[in-house]
Amino acid sequence: VLSYEDTSATNGRTYFYGVTATNGAGEGGMSEIANCTPAWPEHHPACAITAPVGQYSTTGDIAMTWPMSDLVSGIDFAEVRLDAGAWILKGDATSHVFVGVPDGAHALGLRVFNNAGYNQSASHAITVDTVAPTNVANSWTQPDATGTLRITFSEAMGSVQGLVDGQPVTFSLDGRNATAMVTLAPGQHNLTMTGTDLAGNPVEGFAPFQFSVAEHTVQVSGRVLDEE
Repeated sequence: VLSYEDTSATNGRTYFYGVTATNGAGEGGMSEIANCTPAWPEHHPACAITAPVGQYSTTGDIAMTWPMSDLVSGIDFAEVRLDAGAWILKGDATSHVFVGVPDGAHALGLRVFNNAGYNQSASHAITVDTVAPTNVANSWTQPDATGTLRITFSEAMGSVQGLVDGQPVTFSLDGRNATAMVTLAPGQHNLTMTGTDLAGNPVEGFAPFQFSVAEHTVQVSGRVLDEE
């Protein structure tokens, strides 16, 4: 026998081998001891952050979930972290809750290692916003028969709905400002609004906005010709 194959070896474990030879006179001395550590070919586990979904959270308690798999060597452990904080060992768990995360922009990190020592990472950006938007300024300008309503909120808005005298009015959004061009009868009018910020927090404490529409007079100048 000039070769030997050990089919029982386990990847990552070190083995030592020696050889002796036997003839009619008996067994000879041991050869020098050789060692080897079988290893997997380079491969990385699969993982992804599946929650939270979206870019915003209205709560400071952020539930994070992730699937992970490795069909070659298997999963060793997972770690998670918030922003640049310390990694938190999660073992084979696939969920974690970050408690009391302050308002502002944050990054959720995930790192998964397989039994071959290779890893895969994933991240998710999220902004925590637990504060409801408020109305900070209102205005009505009327250069002619058509006027402009301008409503300013304390933060950028995701959606707004307005009613003038109980009738829907379409507003356009630009960050904190909502504007609508409307043509109304002269007199007093009343605007009420609802809406949500980018995170989904509803507007709080919007007091009805009363404004006055002036009568618009069209002046015509020229000569009147009398043919008689």
